[in-house]
Amino acid sequence: MTPDPASHLIRLAPVVAWRRGTVPFAALHALTPNRTWALLTEVYELRQQRAAVRDRLLAVLRRTVPAVPRAPRRQLLRLGRDLFNDRVPAPESIMVAQALLARPHLAELRSWLRDRTRQDELLAMARSVVGDESRAGRRALATVAGMEDFQCAAQLTDRVMGRKAAAFAISAGQSGQTPRELRKVENTLVNLAYRAALKPSPFAGFTTVGLWRRGTDQTGTGPPRSARLTRVNRLLLDWIADVLAEHGDIDDLLDIRLNNTAVRAGGHLEFLTCPQYPPDPRSPGDRFASVLLHGPAARVVELLVDGPLAQHDLLGLMIAEGLDSTAARAVIEHLVACGACERSVGVPDQEPDYAATVAERLATDPHGASVLSVLVETERSFPAATPVQRVELLDAFAVAVDRLQHRYGLAEPHRDAMRTPVFEDVGQHSPPTNWSELHVYDNAGDFAWLHRFLPLFDDALLAWLGLYRAFVNLFGEATECADLLEFYRAYLSLSPVEARQLHSGWGDPCVTAVHKLRNQVTRWLRQESSRESVTLDPAWLDEICATYPAFVPPWESATHKVQVLSHPGGRTGLVLNEIRSGWGSFYARGCELAERAGGITPPHRETLRRHIAERAPRQADLVAVLGQNSNVHPRVTPFVLEYPGARCHADDNALRLRDLAVRADPVRRRLVLINRIDGEPITLMPLNHLHPAAAPDLYRFLYTFAPTARYKGDLWVPLVDRAAGEDGRSLRLPRVEVADIVVQRRTWLLPIEPVRAALAGPRDDVALLLAGLEWQRAHAIPERSFVRLAGPPSGDRPDKPHYVDIRNPFLLRALRNRVRAAGRATHLVLQECLPDVDSYGPGAVTRSAEEVAFEINLSVE
Repeated sequence: MTPDPASHLIRLAPVVAWRRGTVPFAALHALTPNRTWALLTEVYELRQQRAAVRDRLLAVLRRTVPAVPRAPRRQLLRLGRDLFNDRVPAPESIMVAQALLARPHLAELRSWLRDRTRQDELLAMARSVVGDESRAGRRALATVAGMEDFQCAAQLTDRVMGRKAAAFAISAGQSGQTPRELRKVENTLVNLAYRAALKPSPFAGFTTVGLWRRGTDQTGTGPPRSARLTRVNRLLLDWIADVLAEHGDIDDLLDIRLNNTAVRAGGHLEFLTCPQYPPDPRSPGDRFASVLLHGPAARVVELLVDGPLAQHDLLGLMIAEGLDSTAARAVIEHLVACGACERSVGVPDQEPDYAATVAERLATDPHGASVLSVLVETERSFPAATPVQRVELLDAFAVAVDRLQHRYGLAEPHRDAMRTPVFEDVGQHSPPTNWSELHVYDNAGDFAWLHRFLPLFDDALLAWLGLYRAFVNLFGEATECADLLEFYRAYLSLSPVEARQLHSGWGDPCVTAVHKLRNQVTRWLRQESSRESVTLDPAWLDEICATYPAFVPPWESATHKVQVLSHPGGRTGLVLNEIRSGWGSFYARGCELAERAGGITPPHRETLRRHIAERAPRQADLVAVLGQNSNVHPRVTPFVLEYPGARCHADDNALRLRDLAVRADPVRRRLVLINRIDGEPITLMPLNHLHPAAAPDLYRFLYTFAPTARYKGDLWVPLVDRAAGEDGRSLRLPRVEVADIVVQRRTWLLPIEPVRAALAGPRDDVALLLAGLEWQRAHAIPERSFVRLAGPPSGDRPDKPHYVDIRNPFLLRALRNRVRAAGRATHLVLQECLPDVDSYGPGAVTRSAEEVAFEINLSVE
């Protein structure tokens, strides 16, 4: 039965987010050699025609050869070899054929020869044309590389890359040729340019991002207002702070506090120690430890119970009680080294002006102040600086860090800290260009279906069930674990294999049921694979959703990331890229940037705070920057949870991990966190964008408690993953739609070896394009697609899709390089470009890809 949209209350969050590529797709049109491609298409068609003629002629020759004398037989055999190998036959062979073959067969031979001659002419023309078109393509790429936004973003991917991008813009822009030393840079620039046009991921000047409050003027007034938000890499700032804390003479500037997981247990202090992020490979990882409380160590703990103290003041108190300065310092160093205490500059992790605050705190240290002043000046000057000025700022930045490193004889900071020393986001106060709230309201019932149907394919569902089973095995369904960290202690005892099994739900009957249901759905859809598109029938959706068990509940709130599709006749649809947990979480990161761009009153953060307080009053933000600038965001939740080693603002009233208990919900097979202070449940919601696969163990453990609404636009994972483990297996899978919403793009799974073999040999662009064309036509795949590698798992991070246009030699070379270095990958996964890139042409509403994120809160009344 089709759900009545009127029975579903759809509430949109008060803010929508959007992001848009900054390179117009039309700027890259010249990279596709259209004249060359037209000639090669004709070559391909001639080859197909000649292949049929060749097969008929070879059959005739096989019948004729045995009946002729030896001398002409040799010429006919030679003719057959030449035809088979697509060579122009020798005149002697043709003369013999004219004497021995019937007239119809001679006509076919003449046709084959004419087409073979025409092919050579076309190939010669293509090789003549492709040079001019390649030079035009490089000039177009040089123009893009010379764009100020693009150069600024390229500088932030890598300092060396920034310089080489500028050199390429000059050299290729003048000559249309790429010097040998810049050929690798050309490949990288091509990848970055198409990313900036078609994949609006929020990175520096490659993407413009924005928040737009619903109900405001959707047309905007006046030109859009832009802003740049620049911050020094937090990994680098943390490294500097640690260096100064360990080596600098700054006792009065450092705070000492108890580990925020510390608890007394008899005569010991027990605590959890977590390595810094990113962890040292030699580090033992997260572990529970204890220290004996007696003498000076016990006194230090007593002094710190009420809160942190400056190291200078703590030393003074201990000396005043009769301990000499050397012994007092040794006690503090021991407690810091074992993890019972933490020493830092005491700046909250979510402080937006972190660099300036740290610099102010350490201003009296001459070495630290000189370095930090350069970093702060860089952060303040960067947004308005030209690309040339930015090079100078980054050079001064590197010199200052190098000076500090050599001052104390230290190893250089983590490679990611100096590779991208500054992060920048570009924001704009304007509405999305092709978005309307009617896109949601016109599809109200369909979104209701998505909130029921897609939770089965939630990426985190299996980990959720696996964690529940592990808890029940330890504590039972009726017993509450009064301390979350006691459960984590058991989790840490798992071997790496057991931990992976837990997150995959291995051996859990409920997970088996989920896989069975997923396979049931994908098998039915697989039966429709001969069709280009499958529209899910409401009656079938109702039937399949009715079979979901209670532990696959509908999503109450989810943020949908979509792109708008324009169909012939003016009809508008949506294509779904991803779904994430809702309740305002998706928008937090963009608040400050949007407010700088718009001067908005009231600020977006206040709007979101009111929204979240109404919709999710028990939501707690997991405060954990972990060295990742993208994790810095203003507080918008009623509660915050202080991650071990992190520091909150004084007015945050933060919860500690020890303040949380764990309770089982046997109906939903879900673990519930309980705030022991008031006895009520807490919903843990990580607001940052750090993917669990890249996070420390504790973060991944806590992330599993968050409400799950994570769908990456791929219903075909069960089929693709299974087939990718079978050599030679290929799949052709249809587009899946719910009314006007595309929930799954058309997908192809193809063995990697044929494309590796096809593209490995050609050395010039004409041969490469022709090989790509033959491979594409042989598999009946689109000319343009997004491609990723698949095969045996080689780590937690899946391969990212890259745009490929078979007609484009720049992109085809990139594909060749990827499959050459594919390692254990066995297949290519291709997905159709949707929206089609033609929608970004002249006169289009958007010049590059635009993605809109809106939160839907759904309840049945």
